[in-house]
Amino acid sequence: MNKIAFIIPGYVESKKSNPAYAKIAGYFREKGMRTVIVNIDWRYKVMSDYVKQFKETYAKCDINGAEVYFLGFSYGAMIAFISSTELKPKIQILCSLSPYFKEDLPHIPTWWKKYVGKKRMADLQKISFNDSAGKISSKVILLAGNKEGVEVEKRVRDAESKIKNSKLIMIPKAKHKIGQREYLAEIKKVISKL
Repeated sequence: MNKIAFIIPGYVESKKSNPAYAKIAGYFREKGMRTVIVNIDWRYKVMSDYVKQFKETYAKCDINGAEVYFLGFSYGAMIAFISSTELKPKIQILCSLSPYFKEDLPHIPTWWKKYVGKKRMADLQKISFNDSAGKISSKVILLAGNKEGVEVEKRVRDAESKIKNSKLIMIPKAKHKIGQREYLAEIKKVISKL
């Protein structure tokens, strides 16, 4: 069976900056899948731009009837989730789904908003989790560390309740670091069962 996995890094990360993504690609290859680690140009761009970049990368790949899998971390999980309403992967693994949807913004700390910047915040105001959740047809596996903070936990628990075919796995001792040993071990376990 022809299978391809797209791996979307977290904000300002890349295959070069974080070796965890190459490890994750290796887990997919062990299952006989082709892998694409998506290169996002983060500078001076907003979420809508990131989604567009991912769709362009996807369009250039030879999908040709392949079973498609997405794995995204943090902002990468948002990109995967938003894109999945149109691209329809078989399964998506959303790691530490960022709480930056329109519904989350009133509840996040002020310093998070400052860090993201006005231009990105204005774009995020237009991206509704609830609007997309009802359009998801793929199986969704949500992963999050139990040491990530209340905002991420609230987002993933809400996601599990609103996405039909979803399952949440909380990872003991894991922080917001995809390269953490506990986090990678859980990702490996999830991929091994695909």
